Parts: sequence; C-alpha cells; structure tokens
Amino acid sequence: MEEQVQLSVSDLANIKQIIDTAASRGAFKTDEFKVVGEVCDRLGAFLASAKQPAQCTQASESEETKENEE
Repeated sequence: MEEQVQLSVSDLANIKQIIDTAASRGAFKTDEFKVVGEVCDRLGAFLASAKQPAQCTQASESEETKENEE
C-alpha cells in the first residue's frame, strides 16, 4: 500500500518563500513572470485564508480561558 503524501500550510508557506527568493535572484525568464506571479498570488491568498481561521480559533480559546479564570 502506498503512503499518502501530504502538504501542510507550513510547507506551502515555505514554497512561497522559495518562489520569492528565486524570483529575486533572477531564476525566472521574462516570459515566465506572469505564470509565476499568478501562482505566487494564489498561494499567498490561500495562505492568508488558511491563517485567518487559525487566528479566530486561538482568539476564541483565549477568551474561554479568561472566562474560566474569572
């Protein structure tokens, strides 16, 4: 049986950082800029939306802890 491959949000954040670094070092040809930029933008939007629910969960847990302490 094959092991299922998984990617975490942290993995995707690292991929975006790799793309940003490669772009800043001139790793992409001019005709590749548009595609690389579009992928990087979609990845950034996904990461922002994935991070937002996590922040909401942490805020809720923090509020519950404060209420329990009172």
